[in-house]
Amino acid sequence: MRTPLMPPGLRAAYLIVLGPPALLAPLPLFWTRGASPLAIAFYEAALILLFWRARAGRPVRLSDAVLNAIGLSYMFWLAVETAMLRPGLLRSVSHLLLFTTIAKLASLKRPGEARTALLVVFLLVLAAVSSSTHVASLVYCAAMGVLGFRTLARLAVL
Repeated sequence: MRTPLMPPGLRAAYLIVLGPPALLAPLPLFWTRGASPLAIAFYEAALILLFWRARAGRPVRLSDAVLNAIGLSYMFWLAVETAMLRPGLLRSVSHLLLFTTIAKLASLKRPGEARTALLVVFLLVLAAVSSSTHVASLVYCAAMGVLGFRTLARLAVL
């Protein structure tokens, strides 16, 4: 039997907890060109919108039909990007992870999906770290480690 849907207040709390690590996750991708600046800008803008709505107590929850339509259109874009633009594997995977993170955070329905969203954010962090070779990436790893511990502690309370 499926667990019941989360009330809006709990969904907002999950978004507030997952927002900061999701916001910082793609930063190295900007400098390493692991993702296009436009994709990162759209990701950050969508994430800030989700965060503001959650802080106001009106979290966004996309329906399954909307998610299916968006996912189908993204699959079309991914095929076009891979076939015509040939950006490379890291860039395509980074764009897919940016899209998946926003889609997952915008569609939280059950507490288990918040853990899946955390996993997607972690995969985005791995993509960002894998593209970075500068010494400053150690600062990023330390900041994400602290933020990850804080996020896990808060998720354990929820």
